[in-house]
Amino acid sequence: MIELHFIECPKFRAGPYRREDPLHRWLRFLDERTTPEQLEELIEMDPTIRNAEERLSYLSEDDMTRMLYEAREKAQRDRISFIKDAREEGWEEGREAGIVEVARRMLNEGADVALVSRLTGMPTESVRTLAEQNER
Repeated sequence: MIELHFIECPKFRAGPYRREDPLHRWLRFLDERTTPEQLEELIEMDPTIRNAEERLSYLSEDDMTRMLYEAREKAQRDRISFIKDAREEGWEEGREAGIVEVARRMLNEGADVALVSRLTGMPTESVRTLAEQNER
C-alpha cells in the first residue's frame, strides 16, 4: 500500500529548521532554495539523501539515461499491475468453480434446480445443464 503525505512547503520554510529531524532534512533536500553548502551538509548527514542525490545526478546526465530509467519504472509498474489483475482473475475463476461444485453437490443430494439456482445465484439454465451432466 502506498502512503501519501502532503506537506505545504511554504509553511515548512516559515518554521524553524530542525536538522535532527529526517523529515526536515528531506524537505530541505527537495527545496529548490537549498544552497549548495546546505545540500552538501545534508548529503554528509544522511546516507539516504546521499543515495537520492547520486541517483538524481545520474538520471539528469542525459536524456537517453532518463528515458531508459522511466521505461524500466513503467515496465515494473506494468508487471505489478499484470500480476494483480491475474491474481484477481484467478480468485474469480476459483470462486465460480466453487459455486459450480456446490451446485453439483446440491443436485447430487436431491435439491431441485430452482433451489440450487436461487441459493448459488447461477442461472436456471446453467443449473439444468449441470443436472443433466450429473445424470449421465
